[in-house]
Amino acid sequence: MLGKKVTKFSLKARERYVEDWELAAWASVANPFLVAYVSLKGATGLRQQDLLTLERKHISETELVSVNLKTGKQLRFPLYDAEGDPTSVKRALETVDAYYRTKNKSRARPVLNSRWIFMTRTGGSYYDLENRRAPGFKNIWGRSMKKALAESILEVSFTEHDLRGKVASDLATDTDAQNLLAHSDAKTTRKHYRRKGTLVTPAKGFFGN
Repeated sequence: MLGKKVTKFSLKARERYVEDWELAAWASVANPFLVAYVSLKGATGLRQQDLLTLERKHISETELVSVNLKTGKQLRFPLYDAEGDPTSVKRALETVDAYYRTKNKSRARPVLNSRWIFMTRTGGSYYDLENRRAPGFKNIWGRSMKKALAESILEVSFTEHDLRGKVASDLATDTDAQNLLAHSDAKTTRKHYRRKGTLVTPAKGFFGN
């Protein structure tokens, strides 16, 4: 390769933005497990692998702590605001707990007392740390999307990763999005996750309009 010119091709950023009504349409027919999962996704913006590997020990009386599997960066999400009111993360965790309490009551044998926040039927993790994939979760998500397209008013599918883009796009500023998504480079946030476009002030116009 000495003396050769290497051309780098950048991938086109995904532009799919999930509207609120689309998410609501999907949730109306989705597996309750996924609805609980997406509740926490919406509050934290965490990647799939970081959500599926959250453990009970990561929750204290005051915060939820996540360690990014990709970068090793630690994020701390407060459970209560300065006035002592529960944050969106606290409310999302309560939604997750409510799902599993209901699951326990509806089964002859209760869900195991698992170390994971999101657990399989046998109490294990949905995420395979060795192979860095989550095939079981992927199948559940795929079935939910097919059902939503067939039985709800949703017309265009979206991916689980698109929801991370929605979280970033719905925040007020690029800086807020960069901090929540734990990006070291703001360009990454703007290119791949800020999908609403830039809100601008119109010019004065012509002809006295």
